[in-house]
Amino acid sequence: MMELEVADISEDEIAKIKNLEQQMGKVLLAVEKPRRIAELSEAQLEALKKTEESLGCVMVAYTS
Repeated sequence: MMELEVADISEDEIAKIKNLEQQMGKVLLAVEKPRRIAELSEAQLEALKKTEESLGCVMVAYTS
């Protein structure tokens, strides 16, 4: 299972993110750049969507 890792950023970069959060009124999370997103067949995409609905989450498929 691949996990997202919080980005290793400087205090200045954190300040930029906090500023953007205030401007947008949203909570932002900086993560390390993930692997390439996988291309899925229609059947795979449908299976992923059904799993998302049943778990109540968003899923992303990456290449290995």
